[in-house]
Amino acid sequence: MKNIDLREITLQNLDEVIDLTVGPAQTSLVADNLYSIAQAGLDPLGWCRAAYLDDQPVGFMFVKALNEGRNMYLCRFMVGHRHQGQGIGFCMMQVLLQSLFSSTSVDLVDLAVSREPGGAEGFYQKCGFTATDEPYRGGWRMVLMRTQFQMLQTALDA
Repeated sequence: MKNIDLREITLQNLDEVIDLTVGPAQTSLVADNLYSIAQAGLDPLGWCRAAYLDDQPVGFMFVKALNEGRNMYLCRFMVGHRHQGQGIGFCMMQVLLQSLFSSTSVDLVDLAVSREPGGAEGFYQKCGFTATDEPYRGGWRMVLMRTQFQMLQTALDA
């Protein structure tokens, strides 16, 4: 697995994180990083991180704690278009999920995914998320329970 490092967004790395973009076919599916950073800054329950590989920014994520921290909502998750298709997104997700589930209070991580062409539903399924087929926050809900994550980790470690 690639050595992904999650870093806080600071004045020192802000520009390079904002410069990360998805491909043209994906721009309607995910908000840009500048908007997400601003949104997270205004939400006392939200936080964002940049993903780095070999000291280079490769992705971004924005997470929000719900239900007193028992549920974590993955508001945004993106891999820069130059880094897609290399397994980096899967590694980023594993690092994020390990971090989230390291808190014993977190029971579930969920997200809203687009089913438009170019959407990431297949990617999230590979990461262990299950589609619920319920409309959710402008998309379709997918969930990953702690027990599902633990089983996935066991399989990956084997």
